[in-house]
Amino acid sequence: MMLTTLLSSAALTPQITHRDQRGCETAAVTTLSITALHKGLLTGTAFISFKAVVVVVVAAAVGVRATLTDTRHPLILILLDGFRWDYTEVHGGDEGLRGFEEMAKEGTRATHLNPVFPTNSFPNWHTIVTGLYPESHGIVSNYMMDLDRNLEFVLENQETTGHPGWWSAAEPLWITATKHNLKTALFQWSRCDVQWESKLPKLCEPFYYDAAGDTANFTKRLTRALSMIQHDNYDLIMVYEGGVDTLGHKYGPQSSQVNGAVQDVDAALHKLWQDMDNRDMLHSTNVVVVSDHGMTGTQPGQLEEVDVGGCVAGQLVEAVLERGGFVNIRPAPGHIHKVVEAIRECPGVKGKVDVYTKEEVPHRYHYRNNRLIHQVVLIARPGYSISLTGKWEVEKMKGLKGNHGYDDTLGHNPDMRGILYARGPAFAKGVETNPVNQVDVYGLLCRALALPSRPNNGTLAHVAPFFATDPTHHQHPHLVIATVTLSLLTLFLSLLFLKSGKFGASLRDLRVPNSFGYPFISLIHLLGSSDHSLNTLTCLIAPSRPVDPPKKRRPWRFGVADWEPVFIISAVNPDTHPALLNCILRIALLSSAGSRKGHGPNIGSTDSKPSLF
Repeated sequence: MMLTTLLSSAALTPQITHRDQRGCETAAVTTLSITALHKGLLTGTAFISFKAVVVVVVAAAVGVRATLTDTRHPLILILLDGFRWDYTEVHGGDEGLRGFEEMAKEGTRATHLNPVFPTNSFPNWHTIVTGLYPESHGIVSNYMMDLDRNLEFVLENQETTGHPGWWSAAEPLWITATKHNLKTALFQWSRCDVQWESKLPKLCEPFYYDAAGDTANFTKRLTRALSMIQHDNYDLIMVYEGGVDTLGHKYGPQSSQVNGAVQDVDAALHKLWQDMDNRDMLHSTNVVVVSDHGMTGTQPGQLEEVDVGGCVAGQLVEAVLERGGFVNIRPAPGHIHKVVEAIRECPGVKGKVDVYTKEEVPHRYHYRNNRLIHQVVLIARPGYSISLTGKWEVEKMKGLKGNHGYDDTLGHNPDMRGILYARGPAFAKGVETNPVNQVDVYGLLCRALALPSRPNNGTLAHVAPFFATDPTHHQHPHLVIATVTLSLLTLFLSLLFLKSGKFGASLRDLRVPNSFGYPFISLIHLLGSSDHSLNTLTCLIAPSRPVDPPKKRRPWRFGVADWEPVFIISAVNPDTHPALLNCILRIALLSSAGSRKGHGPNIGSTDSKPSLF
């Protein structure tokens, strides 16, 4: 059986998208199978051949990475709290909204954005920057209570929302960007001042609740963002504006006050485009505008209130959180089913409010698998709102003329929907896409920043129409060229050394059992993520069995039984370069040891497993 260098029959495989056990989409894998090396090539001077190949891999990979990162453009991410999907029509007037209209004309917009449940601010804010449902990222509501740790989370109270324990479940986008050496600034955005793995963004002004709903500072922040990108080389700037939401609660979504706030936001966007044009930044900076949720009117005649305050005896309940669209109840120990049955049988509840134990919450809500979700969940049906009088009444909920938090998982509450626009060199022009889910926005942002995404619940294909080039296509031309070049070079070197017969010293002391069941020869995997960066290098090297062949036997006369795996070099790093250098160093050390002693290092005995280091 003649064995020579073998080129992979599928040198470059197409994208493979897979999901982990939580349904999270992970990085796509592109595999480059270089060669199968025969026994002779892995002895003595044969390591020189392999080192040469690895050096070429370094040059090729660095070239691909440089080409990709050179195309990264700064990103301004704008979050408009409570900006409903149809506000551009409802409040556009006869003259329209020039800022939004220009963004739609020069960029891409979704028909609407579907928020996650509950359709409240903090849960959706954290979904935008993690791509996870609230049950996974841990910010399950605007108001939370952790009785086990004696902690309370209240949207309007910065002291309560800043405890690191609330934010420990998921890495936000600004931390991922910071880890990749992107200069990042956030204005009024969530709790960007809470450290993650001892890291903070370059600049952070955390969210604070503005009861007045003033939009005056929005334009100033956008102007500052442009200056920071232009003069200080910032890569990511995130700007929050909450006036539309605040006034929507206070006066209702159809009010003149909300109309004024929408007009102010649009004027700020129009000025942004003008300023970017004057600074020559329109073709070098990406801008994404997203909202967390919409807003619906809650005045009499718009929604029917269902009062459940008198349905349950106070001693059966330890905590009640949220009102309106949903309520989360923590019963006293041992009283879960008593509380559920009492509310279900309460007059005026049936057919208007769905009452679930935590385990019964339908899967479409993604609202079960977190300890901060208490044991009883009430969800208002379309046309209804939940209130609680008596012991659990909340004074600040009285008199609201607009609210959110209502269920739109089946499309029955369209007022909860938000917006998603994108404009810049990364995005298509003049395109309107199908509706997008909030969990998909994270992938769009990572792609726009050329950042590897963390495991998430989103699907990149859902936002693919936003981009000027298909983000799910991973066969980057430079990687294809590198694949072909490396394969041909290795073939040439392998044939050269086979012909010369200069095999050097034996590696008979490299003894590892063939636990794989079939021969691995030489394999290099280049694993890329959705941004085409090369994240992982894995080198598998398998020379011959430890027994020297009989003299005069030609190298190509050996069969499969002569092959056994010897060691695996696995370098996993968010950045390609350390991984590649790690491989080179280890191979060089092995080669050096083999040259000095006449044989390679003893990786393991015949009873050991393959060495992984």
